[in-house]
Amino acid sequence: MSNLPPGLRAFVDDDVALLPVGLSDEDRTVLITTLIERRDVVRLDRLGASSDKALAKAARRAVHLLRTKGASAAPAVRVYQAPGPFAVEQTSSYASIVDGRGERVVWFVDPSDAGYSVFEAELSETAGVISLVAIDLSRKAWRDRAVQMRANPRALVGEISGAHARVLIERAYRRMAAAHRSPPEGFAGYHLRIQATAEELAAPHPVRALLGDMSGATSDEELAALMQRPELSLFVPSEDAIIALDGAIGEVVTSTLVLTPEQKLGKLEAALGRIADEQIDASLRARLAERLLELALLIAVRQPDEEGQRAARACVAAADRLADASVALHDHPTILAMFRRLIPAELMLKLADPA
Repeated sequence: MSNLPPGLRAFVDDDVALLPVGLSDEDRTVLITTLIERRDVVRLDRLGASSDKALAKAARRAVHLLRTKGASAAPAVRVYQAPGPFAVEQTSSYASIVDGRGERVVWFVDPSDAGYSVFEAELSETAGVISLVAIDLSRKAWRDRAVQMRANPRALVGEISGAHARVLIERAYRRMAAAHRSPPEGFAGYHLRIQATAEELAAPHPVRALLGDMSGATSDEELAALMQRPELSLFVPSEDAIIALDGAIGEVVTSTLVLTPEQKLGKLEAALGRIADEQIDASLRARLAERLLELALLIAVRQPDEEGQRAARACVAAADRLADASVALHDHPTILAMFRRLIPAELMLKLADPA
């Protein structure tokens, strides 16, 4: 257990119900070995349905091994459960990354006698709930669709708990109500069923429990490197900020002053910090911080190996710096990297070496 990354340890200890994917050979071996030692047929059986083919194959082989030695999973006990937010969690929900416009899709999956009721909500950081569609699917149909979503390298979708899915939808609804916008057609009929409880809304962000101890320092280099992650590929400045950046680049390139390459790069770097301070207000800071926490959660569940855990921790650290009003944005490595990556590489080379 001591060799397991925090995300896998949480899965083994039943703190999370999400299936790990994208494991290294070492992490996969340690996870399967740990579950075999515990004779945990239930979790191994769940891993056998993973979209990670190597993990699923190893898990099925381990289940076969344990069953030849007499181990078996106890049959599930059928009990009455109330629908909606008071039901016991039985299956994972899903969420996409937040795109550059601050929009995403959340799939809240609610078990039913016939299978699953899947509520597909399109959410916006500013507009709230854009749309909500509810469909009933058999268990097999939803499992097949979930496997396709997890396997799609372009979709960047990850598993989240049903409780967190309800929280995301409820917060979007409240933003919409506060702005006096009307909910999408049919939302009122489903609201009670998907509404988050007061306890769920007040709970800390789930990524903090998933990652565990966050006392270790995160370097500025790690915070800046976040912008190289595919999950942050759509993390871009506002249109006004991009226009301001274009103007700053033009000033440096067309300057008639005789400047050394180091002075030109320094002038451009100073402009990035000034634009960040001017263009990102307190409201946008809060939204970006929340977006980074959501990205941290999806990175942690999509890549529970050591590299993924480090990236998720860096996202949380970047979010905490944004939430701290005493930290100036011109000193925030992630925000500066967001602007810096919009500067063409050939221009940076030209500024660094005019010859």
